[in-house]
Amino acid sequence: MKNTILFILFLSLAGKGFGQLGTNEYSAAIFNRISIFYKDIKATFKDTLVLRRVETGILEEGKDNLLGSIQRKLYQGNGYLVAAFTDARVRNYELRCYKKNTETDKWDFVKSITEPGRKSDDNLLADMKVLSTTATEDGTYMFEIVADKNVDKSTSRYAIMLWSEQTAATGSSGNSGSGNSGSGNNGGTSGGSGGSTSSATANNTYYSVDNVDYCVYDSVQKNFKICTNKPDASSLFELNANGTMFTHTTADLTSRYYVKSKKFDKDLNVYEYQVMSDVGNGYTFYVPVSGSGFFSILKDNGNQSYLLKHHIKSSWTGQ
Repeated sequence: MKNTILFILFLSLAGKGFGQLGTNEYSAAIFNRISIFYKDIKATFKDTLVLRRVETGILEEGKDNLLGSIQRKLYQGNGYLVAAFTDARVRNYELRCYKKNTETDKWDFVKSITEPGRKSDDNLLADMKVLSTTATEDGTYMFEIVADKNVDKSTSRYAIMLWSEQTAATGSSGNSGSGNSGSGNNGGTSGGSGGSTSSATANNTYYSVDNVDYCVYDSVQKNFKICTNKPDASSLFELNANGTMFTHTTADLTSRYYVKSKKFDKDLNVYEYQVMSDVGNGYTFYVPVSGSGFFSILKDNGNQSYLLKHHIKSSWTGQ
């Protein structure tokens, strides 16, 4: 039965018009901007810049502001580029950079970007802000979106992308360029863990998807031909650099799937992963080697089996 299935992961990019917080329209617009900006940077800078981290989530309410952030270990003398964007519900914000003071255990302000940023051609998104900096010394840095609170108490989805010069893989101290993810904003790819790391030589793999076919197994015909399509099911899958965990970010939540085993199916040209979710459920993931097609998830409940076929719109690697 498994040999009838293909698998590919997803980010997403579709949807028009405004909706409630967490709806697919805003998530799709954010994921679409991530994909477009990644391609723009690669086309402009080729291999001189390396994507180190992508953080998505929902701006959290602080004492006086709405906040979203990412943390990373940076190395002296290396150059870094940070891009931040929100959806249109929060249009005015500041992008700040801080460095952790190891003596006081507080964040020292480094610089900020307040002026209007790159205009978005999507009315679901606010302008994008881009900050560049060179690390003056090795240390943990934080890049933070700071926005005024909305009168109607609404918030916004956001994304932060961190790039470094190719030479930044090794710092002045000779350590590998792995770092920490963000501050634990709800719905973000860090999901509050604040501690995922990646190798300087290996890259995370991202899959952006834009729709899903939900298929039920027909025991008579012995196939998954009974399917219902969800056209606006945008989300993002991330496989960590070590190949030990998938992170799945949707409009509403973040789930993790821990890899128990992996094998290659040469007939289908896919990798088959046996995984366990963060709530203890078992699944089979089928991921195409080509990075295009379908990211498929098989769940067998004993009496009933179903297959989720996520259409991959875009895939890429980065840290």
